[in-house]
Amino acid sequence: MTTLGSMVADITIGQVTTTDNQICIVPDKAIPTDLLIGRNWLDLLAVNYYKFNNEFIMAPTTLDLGQISELPRCEYDTCADKVNACLVSDWPTDQISKEDRQESIQSVYSSTRPYESITISEVRVGEEFNEYERQQLIREINEYRVVFVKNLGELGCTNVLQMDIPERPGSVPVQSKPYRTTIAQRKIIADTLKEWRENKIISNSSSSYASPVLLVNKLNGEKRLCIDYRKLNRQTICRPFPMPDIDCQLSVLSEGNIFTALDLSNGFLQIPLSEEAKDKTAFVTEDETARMNVFRELMNKNIVGLYLDDIILPTLDCKDLLIKLRMVFEVLRKAKLTLKSSKCIFGAQELDYLGFRISKDKVQSGRKVTAITEYPTPKNVHEVR
Repeated sequence: MTTLGSMVADITIGQVTTTDNQICIVPDKAIPTDLLIGRNWLDLLAVNYYKFNNEFIMAPTTLDLGQISELPRCEYDTCADKVNACLVSDWPTDQISKEDRQESIQSVYSSTRPYESITISEVRVGEEFNEYERQQLIREINEYRVVFVKNLGELGCTNVLQMDIPERPGSVPVQSKPYRTTIAQRKIIADTLKEWRENKIISNSSSSYASPVLLVNKLNGEKRLCIDYRKLNRQTICRPFPMPDIDCQLSVLSEGNIFTALDLSNGFLQIPLSEEAKDKTAFVTEDETARMNVFRELMNKNIVGLYLDDIILPTLDCKDLLIKLRMVFEVLRKAKLTLKSSKCIFGAQELDYLGFRISKDKVQSGRKVTAITEYPTPKNVHEVR
């Protein structure tokens, strides 16, 4: 669409005000509304919004959760859902046909990639949730379907930061030979790298760096491809950052009745690397070389109570959970981070976290200590050794 020009202006909706917004001016007949606001405005840090049923609530980021119910509501138009746009107009909606609105929106914004809906069978939900609460939860998840992934093609890549790998003065490129693997292992490695390359996680490399790869076992018996960066780590300048205090984490959880755990999908692959860092992450297999385009270093931005890339959310009940989930999903969406739905747990009465078993008003040792507590008592000198 050809614009007539542009201007800079402040926008106020309810209690939310943003300044110096770049606004494109189009002919009156181009859109049937006074103003069309899209995801670029909704993504601003000063903007929070909530949807309850058919009510759309705008709120400043400084607002306390308890004040949400006091905010003015407005009816929203569901025809805008698929293009992530919000229509703002003084015109009565009955004077604008749905076809005209849809045609105007699509002429300004390209349609988003369709996502396959997540079903209730694909997520783990607390047993105490009734059918209505389960449907509310799955509706909320699908409203933020963009923050969940079912395959690497849907994986996010954050715009919050870009990671660099500074090395000590005098360091030389790390060069290692590939580890030997079996024919079956080579096929697994080749298939994994093919999928990574198709989704732009890695790219071809002519770097002077080369770290070897290896396969490690997951808990479910599948293989995980890892890159041995130990030599690179030894000459990388360390940037100390305090680890979250586990006691503080556990004390926060004591306020909850039910607990939700959110798991980033391939968290290491959602952080972009600088061009210089990409060369340093180059790796070698027995068949090829490549370099990483993404890496990991986020999740210390106070998104919610978390430990590294484990996000845990204590809540009082289902209603409290839905409100707080929306806030978390908003932050993840703005940061372009994605979760793996099959590994998320919603509203559980008990949860394993940091090696502990968490429940209401109780923190117990987790299942990982079973091997110690159930270890048989030594009966002779040989067993003592």
